[in-house]
Order: sequence, then C-alpha cells, then structure tokens
Amino acid sequence: MRNENFYALAAQVLPALLIAVILEIRGALGTIAVGARRDRHTALHRSWTRSAGYLVLSYVAVAALFTLGEVAALLVVFAGTGGWLVWAAAPVIAVALLVLIVAAIAVPAVGVGVETGVLIRADEEEVLSP
Repeated sequence: MRNENFYALAAQVLPALLIAVILEIRGALGTIAVGARRDRHTALHRSWTRSAGYLVLSYVAVAALFTLGEVAALLVVFAGTGGWLVWAAAPVIAVALLVLIVAAIAVPAVGVGVETGVLIRADEEEVLSP
C-alpha cells in the first residue's frame, strides 16, 4: 500500500486501542481478584486464577503486536512509502490493527462474564456459577 495516510493513521490509532485494551484488562483483573479473594477456599479459586493468567497472557500478546505494528507504521511514516519497507510493513500493521480491535471488543465481553459470575473452565467445557 502506497497511501501514506494509512500509516500515519495507524500510528495514531494503535496507541489509542492499546490504552483501551489495557484499561479493560485492568478492570477485568480487578474483578477477578475480588472473586478469587471471595472464593479463596473453594474449587472456584482455581478458575479465577486461571482466568487471570489468560488475561495476562492476552495482554502480553496484544502488547507485542502493538509494538510491532507501531514500529512498522512509524518506520514507513518517517522513511516514506517508496521501497520494500512498505510491502513488509503493511501486513504487520494490518494484523496489529485487527488484533487490537478484536481485543478491544472481546475483553469487555469477558469482563461481563466475569462480573456476572459465569466462568468457563479451560479443562472442562461447562459453565460454573459461584
């Protein structure tokens, strides 16, 4: 893609999406911490801690993709749209944008499930209510 506006816009939108995802994950982790403290001596404690682990892993993956996408977008903005860099950067930026958009939509859905007390255990596909 030779449109320089795409790369400039991606360089501006990626940080905003990352901030949104960080705030959403932070809120979901707070809810999980409250639930884990409440159910400390029950079987649900393991589900709470597993949910927190998955959220932290998803944050690490989103942060890594953000870093790759942001660096690629800024390189194209500063180096220009001529050359091979554009062809290498465009797919990286597109994937980073798509993953961050999906994460920004999916994390609140997970948070609603956690806040309502519905947990999905990873080892069994059954829904538990505390």
